[in-house]
Amino acid sequence: MPSRMRAIILRPLTQLALVAEVLVDLCERALARARAERLFPGKQLRTRYSTVFKMPERIVMGNHVWIGPEVTIGAAYGVTLEDRVRISQGAYIETGGLNLSAPLPYPHQGAPIHIGEGAWIGARSVILQGVRIGCQAVVAAGAVVVRDVPDNAIAGGVPAKVIGYRPGHGPSSETSTTNLASAC
Repeated sequence: MPSRMRAIILRPLTQLALVAEVLVDLCERALARARAERLFPGKQLRTRYSTVFKMPERIVMGNHVWIGPEVTIGAAYGVTLEDRVRISQGAYIETGGLNLSAPLPYPHQGAPIHIGEGAWIGARSVILQGVRIGCQAVVAAGAVVVRDVPDNAIAGGVPAKVIGYRPGHGPSSETSTTNLASAC
């Protein structure tokens, strides 16, 4: 078959595939919106259908929260996401774990996680039990957070540590993770 004829035949098929992809994406977004409204009524939440909410009844959700695709939130011991939190693709937030110092079988243990207002959790980062992320803090992509992150801090690495502060927001005595309810 001549290449021109092959192009004439393949072009409509390619366009049809693109239309199908757009329709699937629209359906997925509609399902995600419906699920978010059912789980967290009245909240202005943006999420994808691939987001996993384990024990959603133990999640306190703020307004204007954005959660990217393939995020997992395990809330066995409680998770609080304040207003305007952003969680990027593939992040993993888990309140539970195993007590490895106990005899077999290892018992479950855990502690709540609190993510402050305006915080941004980078792609593929991991937030583990008992951590408090300060308001407007940034967790770098791929970081593993095992300790608290202060307000306005930028944390990265494995394990995560403070590597800087947002421009114009250096550390001060007023910004601490002990009082996340205060304004940043």
